[in-house]
Amino acid sequence: MILFIKEMKSWKRFWISALSVGIGLSVFATYAEEISVITTFVPVYSWAKGAAGESANVENLLDGAVGPHEFQLTPGNVRKLNSADLIICIGLDLEPWLEAMEAQGALKKEVKLLKLGEKLDKDELIKYCESIEEEHAHSGEAEAQNDREEDHSHTHSHGEYDPHIWLDPILAQKCTELIAEELGLLRPEKNDNFKKNAQEYCKRLEALDKELQEGLKNVKDKSFYTMHNAFAYFNKRYGLKCAGVLQEVPDTNVSPRHLSELLKKIESERVSAILVPSADERNRMVRQMARDGGLEIGILETLETLDDGALNVEAYERMIRSNLKVLQRVLQ
Repeated sequence: MILFIKEMKSWKRFWISALSVGIGLSVFATYAEEISVITTFVPVYSWAKGAAGESANVENLLDGAVGPHEFQLTPGNVRKLNSADLIICIGLDLEPWLEAMEAQGALKKEVKLLKLGEKLDKDELIKYCESIEEEHAHSGEAEAQNDREEDHSHTHSHGEYDPHIWLDPILAQKCTELIAEELGLLRPEKNDNFKKNAQEYCKRLEALDKELQEGLKNVKDKSFYTMHNAFAYFNKRYGLKCAGVLQEVPDTNVSPRHLSELLKKIESERVSAILVPSADERNRMVRQMARDGGLEIGILETLETLDDGALNVEAYERMIRSNLKVLQRVLQ
């Protein structure tokens, strides 16, 4: 009888152990099946979270303090990127460090790379030369020709198309759908989840677009300057009147001739404000231009870096709405 009881306890321990191992393997298998997604910067992260929901693990590569233009890869970044199932970026030469990694064969072949801007219909993209022509529409032809020549090298160094597609909520919807489609290819059994998530998130972006259309309808005739040529898609979508940019080529000195022409246009085009990212608010050239032209300075973020809020699915909408409030206040 004692021997029988001991054998029963032994079998009980065996089954408990086997069950525990089985549960552990099941949990591990579930975790292993989860897609690992890495996005490059804030807007792409929000879109990916919107499409993925809880059906994929989404991480952002950039910490939010530096934008994709200035970012530099570290060995740790390379390892992280190579551990992903899917990397999502804008493309269009916005993330040259990632394109270089791919070109040099440093990115594992099994890692999928989704370049959203290059998946969009080319008719929806703005060529750099088009946005430059728009800025110079009211300039003298001789000056416009000089500026086009100066901008020629800038166009080639950044590719043919303007990559700032994320500032257009309609294109953001199309990017979200592209992300859901790619996730579905990686995990066909979760395809319906990704489609449903994307549809729900796109409804929020539709609401955001309607809010912008309504909120900006009374400022379409108000001219302003921006620091950089980053808002071509936004201005085109909502019919805003950007009379020019202070720094046509990022991180380069602005010529006295260009500043002189901008000052001349302030009166003729009734320019009322300079809209710059928070990082440039105290820029000496910006403040001098504002003083000389009697212009108000407003903070208009490019969304390349994170605001004071959390990095989450709502970050993109939150930051776009913040820009809306600035435009309404400064241009009314």
